[in-house]
Amino acid sequence: MNAVPAEEVGRAPVVPLSAVADLVRGVSYPKADAREAPAPGFVPVLRATNIQDARLVLDSDLVYVAERNVASDQLLRAGDIVVATSSGSKHLVGKSGQLHAPWQGSFGAFCATVRPRPGVHPRYLALFLQAPAYWRQITKKALGVNINNLRRGDLESLGVPLPPLAVQASIVAEIEKQFSRLDEAVANLKRVAVGLARYRASTLTESFAVRPGWAVSSYGEVGVVTTGFTPPTSDEANFGGAVPFFKPTDLGAGDNVVTAREYLSDRGLSKGRLLPANSVLVTCIGATIGKTGLARVACATNQQINAVTPDPAVVDPGFLYWWTVSPRGQEQIVSNASATTLPILNKSKFSALAVPLPPLAEQRRIIAEVNRHLSIVCEVEAAVDANLERAQALRQAVLARAFTGSGAAIDLSPNCRGATSCAEPAA
Repeated sequence: MNAVPAEEVGRAPVVPLSAVADLVRGVSYPKADAREAPAPGFVPVLRATNIQDARLVLDSDLVYVAERNVASDQLLRAGDIVVATSSGSKHLVGKSGQLHAPWQGSFGAFCATVRPRPGVHPRYLALFLQAPAYWRQITKKALGVNINNLRRGDLESLGVPLPPLAVQASIVAEIEKQFSRLDEAVANLKRVAVGLARYRASTLTESFAVRPGWAVSSYGEVGVVTTGFTPPTSDEANFGGAVPFFKPTDLGAGDNVVTAREYLSDRGLSKGRLLPANSVLVTCIGATIGKTGLARVACATNQQINAVTPDPAVVDPGFLYWWTVSPRGQEQIVSNASATTLPILNKSKFSALAVPLPPLAEQRRIIAEVNRHLSIVCEVEAAVDANLERAQALRQAVLARAFTGSGAAIDLSPNCRGATSCAEPAA
């Protein structure tokens, strides 16, 4: 970051946001005046979920509102900055994205638009609304109030450093130069992630292609299938024990699920609810249907999970896990779920799903081969994820330097553009 503009920001007067921009409230409308598909006389309206990674998503997840509900000043203009002011998800409140080109649409009541006035560079203001200096102010304003909402006065009173317009333009140019290099690195990393996902899928597809001598069985035939439960919250004796109580959000460790966010006392578990180690846990309801984990410890599960306790004389738990997460295993879970708003695969339907069954020795050979291939994939995926997080941290570091006028200069090594690595900032 060029030292002179950054230092000028540090010396610049701080003005309230209301002095450099107009705040426009979002569109309110009756439910009868909204639809999910475009139609003549209807205007696309953005919601808080359309603000992602400091960008506006303009081509999906829109609601269409009768144009009689939309005032002329609520139609978005190029340069407008849409801010999420209210959301059921706390992490969305305060996020913003800028409209860079003309678009015929508006924004909903849970958002507000910051419309820059002459004398402030629109992109400078948009970048400030992503910077740590902005988020520190938002955090302070949220103390003692509902953090899921930002009031009009909260936004209007935000302090914005305002150097001369030429300095603003210089800062914008420098930030965009740094961001373009980070964007290139992130795009490369995401391409690698897509390639790894394809390789994982092809490995599992090939590993479970039925061969001569293989039988075809079902989950109910290779083990005991049980459905989880909801412990009564009124009985505190059920909680605080040593038995992990797994929910779908706990299954991310894949074939090595050992820790949970909640634990139960074994006194509160009736017979059949305490699952032995090496049970395969499969989410069978909701948006994460098919999410699977292999529990390496004795456990219990909630009602969203069907568990299979494999018969070790018939099927290896690792084989059953990898089959379940394979493309064919996942496809049959999704396709057999009830076709409702909330997909559900009940115990009886799940128990009847097919499981290929080679001899045990062949199962263990397949497990070893899958583990050999996918352990490498997991290592590279971890590196990709770490570098994606680091790219985001570097983005914040660039913004912090730009809007405080202090700290070490940020310089991105050309290595940061590589497919799997982001080098440390240059000395």
